[in-house]
Amino acid sequence: MSYCYQYSNHQSRWMDARNRCKNIGADLAKITSRDVQDFVFHLRLNQKSFNIWIGLHQRIVDNRKSFVWTDGSHLGNFTFWSGGEPRQGQNICVEMLHNDTNGRWGTGECTPTTSKHSSYVCQKGMFSCLLPLCHTPEWQSRETPPIASHV
Repeated sequence: MSYCYQYSNHQSRWMDARNRCKNIGADLAKITSRDVQDFVFHLRLNQKSFNIWIGLHQRIVDNRKSFVWTDGSHLGNFTFWSGGEPRQGQNICVEMLHNDTNGRWGTGECTPTTSKHSSYVCQKGMFSCLLPLCHTPEWQSRETPPIASHV
């Protein structure tokens, strides 16, 4: 599947960032491979001093804490944690760290009132991006390569 992405340097709490994405028919970015990681991290262009919220957060699943994406799917096989991460705690969300190699992931608090502010990247399906109202220079598209099968 193909997606398009929009970087925002508007410093927001994780929940506010997610709501801003939802208001434009998107959600926070879901990083499923190193290619997607690199693509999304490099959207920030010259804004190199801000961390970037992504759509990964900690939730209770089957009576234990797990990291899940905003679409409800589990973390999956690709992770890009920075050293010492992930940290455990209450209300934990994940961001790409601006000062770590290629935006490795770090955890941050994401309560509605006390969480830190970071920039963020929204993601939506390519079909939505082809609609005239969504086809603007702010949206960058990326085709997902087919998944290789191992015989």
